[in-house]
This record gives sequence, structure tokens and C-alpha cells, in this order.
Amino acid sequence: MVRKFAADNGFTIVEECIEVVSGAKRSDRDRPMLKKALDICKAQKATLISKSLDRISRNANHLSMIDDSGIQIKIVDAPYLDKFTIGILALVAQKEREMIQKRVKDALNICRQKNIKLGTRTPELNVRLMNEGARNARIEFRNSIIPIVNEIKSAGVFTLQGIADCLNKRGISTRTRKGIWQATQVRNLLMD
Repeated sequence: MVRKFAADNGFTIVEECIEVVSGAKRSDRDRPMLKKALDICKAQKATLISKSLDRISRNANHLSMIDDSGIQIKIVDAPYLDKFTIGILALVAQKEREMIQKRVKDALNICRQKNIKLGTRTPELNVRLMNEGARNARIEFRNSIIPIVNEIKSAGVFTLQGIADCLNKRGISTRTRKGIWQATQVRNLLMD
């Protein structure tokens, strides 16, 4: 999303910094990639582009300090935000962080009161069961698609891409339901 936003708006990406630490952290010291991005922006007078404001921080004071440092901020989800609106949304993001923390804490207290154990003592078993479930789902999907593939082959279409095109034209979704059929997906289906 950030790359597309940059391309659409004539920005050149100087460097990508992907932060994996929570936006709830209160300072740059706790978030090394954000600190790196801010340092780059200061040094090169670059604009910091983020998918959403809460990815930068859920702490209003921290966002205010970033804004006061002179670094321009662009938010992909809300590209027309001005300094005033960023300040208001920073307070909203901070409030949401506080509410999330309270909900989690309350839920954990309820679990303790009801003597509910969280987690599992048999993670290996759970992983094995998940893998078996995924394998069974894959087999079930394959068994539902193979008759259609055989029908396509009986009509004279034998190439992997040809079969993929036919499946797409028939509106048959892939197993993940996220995309269109490609030759490699047909090959994988036939090899299973």
C-alpha cells in the first residue's frame, strides 16, 4: 500500500523500514526501525509514509514529538490529514490502546477467577492436529476439483495454463479463494 501510494503521489522511496514492535511503545528507543526511519527523514528531509497513523504510534505525546520535529507525515489510509487532525487522531489511537489493554486485562482476570487455564500443555499435538486438518482440507478440495479437470481434459485442453484458464472462466475459485488459477496451482493439484 505504501509503495503504491508513493508511486501514485510522485514520491521516491528512499528506504523501507518495517517495524515489528507494537505501536504502543512510548519512544523511539523501544522501536528501532521507527527510530531509523525518523533519522533518515531528518537527515534527508524526507516524508515519513505509513499505512496508518497507529502504525507509527498509539501514543499522542510521541506522535506530537515526531510532528514537532519537523518531519512530514503522510498516512496512506488518510492522505489529507493535517497537523490538527493528526493530533486528534493520535489521542483517539492512544485511547484505543488503553481500551485494548483494559479489555485484555479484564479478560485475563475473568479467566483466573473461573480457573480457566490459558495456553496448552501439548503444543506438539495441536500442531499435528492443525497439519492433519490442513491436509484433509487440501485432499477434500482436490477431490472436488479433479472431476472438473478431467472434464476439461476430455474437451481437449491438456496444458496446465489451459486448464487454469478454463477453471477461471467457469468461476471456480482456488483453494484459498484469494486468487485466480495459475498453471503452477494446477500442476500442484495434479501432483497431490
